[in-house]
Amino acid sequence: HNASNNITIADNYTENTYTSGIGVWESKNIFIYGNEITEACNGGAQESITISDSSEVEVIGNEVHHNGYTELDSNHFGGEGIDIKEGSFEVSVINNYVHDIHDRVGIYIDAWDKDSREITISNNRVINNGHSGIVVASECGGNIDNIITSHNEVINNAYSGIHIAGYNNPDECPNATSFMSNFYLENNTIRGNGHRILADDEDGGAFNISNLNIYNIHIAYNTFSDNVTRYTTALAYNGISKVDSQISTWSVNSDSQIEPSDELKFYIYDNNATN
Repeated sequence: HNASNNITIADNYTENTYTSGIGVWESKNIFIYGNEITEACNGGAQESITISDSSEVEVIGNEVHHNGYTELDSNHFGGEGIDIKEGSFEVSVINNYVHDIHDRVGIYIDAWDKDSREITISNNRVINNGHSGIVVASECGGNIDNIITSHNEVINNAYSGIHIAGYNNPDECPNATSFMSNFYLENNTIRGNGHRILADDEDGGAFNISNLNIYNIHIAYNTFSDNVTRYTTALAYNGISKVDSQISTWSVNSDSQIEPSDELKFYIYDNNATN
């Protein structure tokens, strides 16, 4: 990564940008603090805040809201709220307020075709977005390792609160396979998500897990309430919307000191689910 190094972008306001309000590509040691981004991707692609193929990045204390329309599809708005993508690693997304992102994900991690690792999503408010609140995916075969999602408020998003996704880009990487490991989804408040799943034929619930190639996923100390799902599985009462029937190695245990093992894919303990 050598495009830019040691750059701070702080206390700016952007409105009605054709692509990203703030975009970082192939860079290192980038600090994005206290900005407000609105009506980004108004006509073009990318996301409101885009971090692509970069490392040692901090995205802290920004407000991201109300994305613009895209010419790529006249029926949809453009761009996720915050996207950490294309092999980015050692990235922190902390204390941001991401809300009212129409038709798109609030906070998105997408490895694409490169490996991503060591990404922290913590203490964010992800509210009232028109897709899922937080999504981790790899659309083109890159692997993902060591993701911490903690102390976030994920509320009133149209589909899932948090989705560990298994979808590929059908045009560019239809046969790609990605592997995900060492996820820690802890101390999140996930409430009122999934209200649009029936109308749009989508999945919802607090958590939605649809990638088969995962292991060592810890879901602990979270509070789930009033999330809507179409599924009633053995894990649904614990806040899990969907676990594919091909995934059989999971554990529900009240012992928070459980030791990881390659033979167990899920550790689900000490969560509080209501309604």
